[in-house]
Amino acid sequence: MDKRDAAEWLARQGFPVVPLSAGRKIPTRKGWQALATNDPEKVRELWTLPNGESASYNPGIVGRDHIILDVDVPGEAHGQVNGAAELEKIGWKGRTFTVATPTGGLHLYFRKPEGCDFSQTDLAPGINVRSSGGFACGPGS
Repeated sequence: MDKRDAAEWLARQGFPVVPLSAGRKIPTRKGWQALATNDPEKVRELWTLPNGESASYNPGIVGRDHIILDVDVPGEAHGQVNGAAELEKIGWKGRTFTVATPTGGLHLYFRKPEGCDFSQTDLAPGINVRSSGGFACGPGS
């Protein structure tokens, strides 16, 4: 599955996605919040180069309709921060759409309840919230 296929799959699951620069965590365009879409046809357009080839953009999931917990684990990228241990401390035992990150951490995805508005914040050491105004690299990145 190429990155465009991954972005389309995410859009079909209801996630608003935006293209991120290949190998980086940076949106490819200004105004990315308004650009984010869960329409697979629009996603296909965003990930198609002028010559018709599939762009190697990473899919970013925008936290407009979701709350994304970014859980870090100890290692080169995060030092000794252990978000997984913090998650255990608060008693998380639930199940949700979960994706392993390249650094060994996790992204946990939740639908945002009506009337709930989070922005980017830290929930606990090693647990970052990405929601309104934020994004996370999606599967396929």
